[in-house]
Amino acid sequence: MKKIKILFILSFVLSSYSYAQYPQKIQNSHRILALNIDNLNRTLEEDIDKYERIILNSNSEIVLLECTGSKTTDDLGNGIVDRIAKGTKMRVNFVLSEGNIHGLLTKEQPISIKDTLFDDNRVSVIELGRSVLVCPFGTLSADNGKLVEKITDGCSAYDKPVLLFTFSDFAQESQTMKLLLKNWNYLNNPGNNQSGSALGTYIFGYTKQGEVYSKVQSGIVDISEDVGTQRSTYLDLRYKTKAMDIMGTIPYLQNPNENEVSVMWLTNVPCRSWIEYGTDSVDMKRVYSSIDGVMIANNKVNRIRLTDLKPATKYYYRVVSQEITVYSSYYKEFGDTVRSSIKSFSTWDKNRTDFRMIVFNDVHRNFNMFKKLFSHVNKEPYDLVVFNGDCFDDLEREGDLTGSLSTYTSVIKNDEIPSVFIRGNHENRGQYSLCLRDYVEQMNNTPYGAFSLGDTRFVILDTGEDKPDNFWVYYGMNDFTQYRINQAKFLKKELASNEFINARKRILIHHIPLWGNRGKYEPCAELWNPILHNAPFDIALNGHIHTFRYIRKNEMGNTYPVVIGGGKTDSTCTIIIVDKKGTEMAIRVLDINGNVLLELECN
Repeated sequence: MKKIKILFILSFVLSSYSYAQYPQKIQNSHRILALNIDNLNRTLEEDIDKYERIILNSNSEIVLLECTGSKTTDDLGNGIVDRIAKGTKMRVNFVLSEGNIHGLLTKEQPISIKDTLFDDNRVSVIELGRSVLVCPFGTLSADNGKLVEKITDGCSAYDKPVLLFTFSDFAQESQTMKLLLKNWNYLNNPGNNQSGSALGTYIFGYTKQGEVYSKVQSGIVDISEDVGTQRSTYLDLRYKTKAMDIMGTIPYLQNPNENEVSVMWLTNVPCRSWIEYGTDSVDMKRVYSSIDGVMIANNKVNRIRLTDLKPATKYYYRVVSQEITVYSSYYKEFGDTVRSSIKSFSTWDKNRTDFRMIVFNDVHRNFNMFKKLFSHVNKEPYDLVVFNGDCFDDLEREGDLTGSLSTYTSVIKNDEIPSVFIRGNHENRGQYSLCLRDYVEQMNNTPYGAFSLGDTRFVILDTGEDKPDNFWVYYGMNDFTQYRINQAKFLKKELASNEFINARKRILIHHIPLWGNRGKYEPCAELWNPILHNAPFDIALNGHIHTFRYIRKNEMGNTYPVVIGGGKTDSTCTIIIVDKKGTEMAIRVLDINGNVLLELECN
């Protein structure tokens, strides 16, 4: 017990001086910390540990050190900068000793570091990937106007944010400050002493090339037991994104019907977004999504539902996104506005009898294979593309989801042709699996459902995982048992609906087969087959087993034919094409070379 108490007290004492107080860092912002180290007060190791913890806790990409006081500078000299850099795993890019010791640390490896002399004044220029840092430490004073002009002229060649750092001893009203404010923004406020000189580091942002950054927030760092005369400050900037880099995907059409369609797209940065659309490409109206009276904005996943559309009508549209760099209660700041090219789509018609549908399954992010398969069908018009599970694969990171989505939507021309994404068992795995519903639109807010394309009824089921809920790898976090029971209730209701009964053709689509699964665990078959036994489906389309198979009607007790798509390799993959013309419907299955594996008439 005594050891526990001692450890607790020691932990409390260390934490009491190791952590400065910061507001939460805003998404996509970059933090700069100007840290003053003044006369180390405790033992050497304790003090260095303190400042290392302050830096690590700040989550800063750039750290400016000003080491003042005889105890700090005499005892350690330039070595204190190296010691702190090593403890925080940052890079030393600049060290200057002129009485006090100044240092610049960055997380990022610089592209270049150049030292320049202006009238015997040393200025260091550090170029990073997204910014340029200018460090005339200890050289700017009230009569350094010419040096300011030369630095300013030298920065005009950069097309990225340029930041000037200076530990200055001039007052706010000095000629140097007035010259600076002609072409530089004053980004932080360390405060001033009674004589008007700064109490810390000034940070300026160059403005001649336009506002290529936004100041998100800044303030004084509250460092416990900091008795120094100089103040430490933090600054959060958001670099404005180049117009060409704002859009993350093309628009992609989701959940269409006769009178509505959802348009979705991703941006790489938070934006406010809207759609311009109409039946005439030169006369389009603007619409955006809102909730409870407020525009849905400052997000990267965009979804706008177009409603009150006319059936069987061609519409033109384009999506528009404007970067938001500052989103606060009483102030907002914006970057570039980007418009997609004008695209078109046609609403569905309840009297429609002809369509062409393409079905992929078990791609498992094998994009080269996917593109080869698609090359055999993209020369003829098609009306709908279905991804029948295990196309996203295990979603461990956001990039697993967005990268797959970007590839699939662009290849199938999803900005003009709608798509349906159905979950397989692998879409249920990984920490981003639950985010999939944010990126693709579901029917009635569930992964399963039904819709009509003309006189054909589609029923979509979600078969869930391929192992029991109590399987160890799920850690007791799955309940697909109840989920399948819910779908059984949906099935009974759907099979009794007028839309299903009055349809001329009926297609059942789900990932794990109810027939021919080859597995011992078949809860979906046990629960749903009794309901589906006499249902008049013309075809069922499945995947999962990574082997193409055609099961004829009544071959295994199935009351409708079943087509199971292939796998994730060139030797096993397939693409399924459904062609409906009038009262006739045909199924074709091709391999990666375009060879026909199956031709089936469903009449």
